[in-house]
Amino acid sequence: MAIFNDYKAAIFATLNADPLLTGRIFQVLNQEQPYPKLWIEDSGAVDWSDNCQAGLNAEISVHIGSKYAGDKEINAYMQACHNRLHQQNLLLLETQCVLCQYAGHTVFFDPDGVTRHAVIRFSLLISE
Repeated sequence: MAIFNDYKAAIFATLNADPLLTGRIFQVLNQEQPYPKLWIEDSGAVDWSDNCQAGLNAEISVHIGSKYAGDKEINAYMQACHNRLHQQNLLLLETQCVLCQYAGHTVFFDPDGVTRHAVIRFSLLISE
């Protein structure tokens, strides 16, 4: 099983297919990118494979940065991510399939006191 990058790439493709999110998801962040912006963090995985089947339990975090004065914008982006990923079966390479589940979220202000930062966590059950 190719355990690295496949599920992160599937998350990226799924989110990037949403009209609100298209062009807002970055792999490398810099200050010149416009807000709102999103990035995906691989939060780790545990192999549950046995002699008969291969699989992983993985965690993905989607980060959203917004400079909008209220919470309307960040909530819309969080909802779009939830709609695209929660309880979805994502297809990966090599005939793997993934069940993606919403696991929780946190919203806080970055140290600049202006940028709202949301972190939405998803659990992935990956099997071949």
